[in-house]
Amino acid sequence: MCLNRLRSLRPHADISEAERTLDGEADGRDFQALMQAIDMLPGVEQAVLRMRHIDGMEIEEIASISSSTPGAVRTALSRARRRVRQLYTRIYD
Repeated sequence: MCLNRLRSLRPHADISEAERTLDGEADGRDFQALMQAIDMLPGVEQAVLRMRHIDGMEIEEIASISSSTPGAVRTALSRARRRVRQLYTRIYD
C-alpha cells in the first residue's frame, strides 16, 4: 500500500490536461510543444501513446491490436511517457 501511495504522488504528464490549453487555461504553446514531442517518438511508442491517451483505449485492446502482450504495451507506454517528458522540456525551454 505504501508503494502504491508513493507512486500516486509522483508527478505525471497527462495529455488531457494539455488539451485544455486550447480552451485558454494555459498558453497554446504548451499544447503545441507536447504534440511536437509526441510526433518525435519512435513509431511503436507514438502509436501506443496515442491509442492510450488520445483514443482512450485500454491496455488489453492495444495489446490485441498490436499483437503484443499487455506487459509489452505497458513498457512501451512507460518509455513513451518518459521520452515525451524529456522532449517536451527541450522543446519548451
